[in-house]
Amino acid sequence: MRFAELPTRIPFPPIDRGASLPDPRAMHLSGRKFCAGAFFAAGLTMLASALPNAGPGPGWPQYGFNARHTMFDPFERTLNRSNVAGLSLRWQFMTGNGTGIAPLSGPALAGGVLYVASQAQTTFTALDADAGTSRWIYTGLSTFSDPAVWRGHVYTASLDGNLYAFPTNCVGTCTPTWAVPVGTLGTNSPPTLSNGSIYIGGYDGRVYAFDATTGTQLWSARVNPPRLTDPLNFAPAVSRDRVFVSGDRGVYAFPTSCTTPCAPLWIAGTQFSPAAAPTVANGFVLVADYQGTVYAFDSATGNLEWKGTVAPSPGGHAIATAHGVAYVTSGMDVGAVGRHAVHADDRERRRLCRRAQLHLHAG
Repeated sequence: MRFAELPTRIPFPPIDRGASLPDPRAMHLSGRKFCAGAFFAAGLTMLASALPNAGPGPGWPQYGFNARHTMFDPFERTLNRSNVAGLSLRWQFMTGNGTGIAPLSGPALAGGVLYVASQAQTTFTALDADAGTSRWIYTGLSTFSDPAVWRGHVYTASLDGNLYAFPTNCVGTCTPTWAVPVGTLGTNSPPTLSNGSIYIGGYDGRVYAFDATTGTQLWSARVNPPRLTDPLNFAPAVSRDRVFVSGDRGVYAFPTSCTTPCAPLWIAGTQFSPAAAPTVANGFVLVADYQGTVYAFDSATGNLEWKGTVAPSPGGHAIATAHGVAYVTSGMDVGAVGRHAVHADDRERRRLCRRAQLHLHAG
């Protein structure tokens, strides 16, 4: 999906270890909307066609936009602060029967096709991004995770126990090219694609690496303690030759090329469990825990470079980064978050959020 251009950075003093953040200004999330029982798409294509030099079609190939989970599209040339208010509903597609909260997983966009998983039904659907009509559908045994698209295939995992690869050129009813088990319990972790490999967390507390072409398992590693069998729900982040995983006790770093059992290169502890997938930017691994502490670890050593504090957020969103600034959602509850929200066009369905800006350079 495409994001509007981020607002100009406002100056903040250096953040030291244990320092609290200044009270940030509010930010309105734009782009996609998820509502109970339905998926809505703003008129991105319509807006692009009305603007000169709109550039190539939009794309959001996997969770977080890229393997580092920066949540930022550097190729965005259409949406900005001056025209985002002009977005309007172009189409609506109902996932499930309208009685559940669906979809909870995010879509992937590539080649004019939107790939959508549903939490209301056990379906995985490819939609025409311009018209909202179905191109193909797969009906499985359980729900599916955020998908990822790469070289003619779209990948998604399911709580039925498998990681799936579907050809993107299916018509009508789709049959997977391959399906392989993710450990012994399955997963709802989004797959992360990097350099022809898929990295994904399992419900058995392990992280797995697969060959994206064949589905062959390359290696696995223990992250969460086996006696707890606590799942790895968050997508691993990949940067260069390292895989970063949010586990119960902090962030774990593994080499991308490894053998089972794969040992971590380092473990960086957090006071409470991380609340989302890690983000890698400017040589730092960024993550927030469930109590609102934001950590910046050195990606090479795992050393803590700085940390700050925001109000805890129950949403579990990875930290977005752009141009040396990190953007963190926060808020104790809807009421508390609402005090910091700006006006939204759809007040009934609005996402209430606030933005915290964190320097990506140690103070």
